[in-house]
Amino acid sequence: MAHLTRSLAFIMFHTRIHRPSARPWPLSLHLPWLLGALAMGAGLAQGNPSPEPSLTCQVTYAGKTTPISVTPTSDPYGVASVSIDDRFFFKAVHVPAGQREPRIAIYVYREGPQQPILIQHVQLRPPYPKAEQGAADLLGEQHLHAGKLERELIYRCSLLPATP
Repeated sequence: MAHLTRSLAFIMFHTRIHRPSARPWPLSLHLPWLLGALAMGAGLAQGNPSPEPSLTCQVTYAGKTTPISVTPTSDPYGVASVSIDDRFFFKAVHVPAGQREPRIAIYVYREGPQQPILIQHVQLRPPYPKAEQGAADLLGEQHLHAGKLERELIYRCSLLPATP
């Protein structure tokens, strides 16, 4: 309701300052502002959108498992990759619904002589798999082999349901 009050105050202030000697503008010119303010107020009254499910990945290399929790972000380029024993880099990005292009993207790199080399890129778009109970398995267990010695990286990512 505060947005509606501010919008009405803006319209009245704007009308008096910019057109002090003229008649007030007709209501038809104010109507789009009023409808926009009402719609915004109705959207705010409904509360926050439902929380996003959380993404977790279990990455295993050389018998050591590293759990990785992924926080939803609107800036996928700002997400840093995680070094896995200085041999691989793992990066998971969760762009939530409500953004321009919601998705889950997983990137796996191996350490190269000069820079990391992409060995797998997976991109998932909604609707995501759902589980009857607990976490939904996104891709199953992935086994990747890379490098001269064919080193193996294993990972599995799950989507846990949102908790309000």
